[in-house]
Amino acid sequence: MSDDTWRSCCIIMDRKAAIYFTQLFISLIIIAFCLTMLFLHPTDCNKESTYIGLLTFTIGVHLPNPKFDRTEMRSPQRLPQIDPSGPSGSGVMV
Repeated sequence: MSDDTWRSCCIIMDRKAAIYFTQLFISLIIIAFCLTMLFLHPTDCNKESTYIGLLTFTIGVHLPNPKFDRTEMRSPQRLPQIDPSGPSGSGVMV
C-alpha cells in the first residue's frame, strides 16, 4: 500500500481525492450557511458584513490564481488607418 492511499475498516481511498472532497463538502456547507443567513437577515449590517466576508473568502480560496504568460502574448495587430481627406471628408480606409 502506497502513501497515496488511505485504508479504513471497510474502504480504501485515494488520499488526494479524500482531502479534495472533504474540503469541497465543508466549503459548500459554509457557502450555504452564509447565503441562508444573508437571506434571513437582509437588513442587519453587522451580520451581513460577517457573512459576506466569509462567503467571499471561501469562494476566493477555490478560485485559481491569475496567471500572465508572456510567451502567449501576440504582437499587436495594426488597425486600418483612416484617411481624413477622402471623398467629401467621409474618411476612407487605407
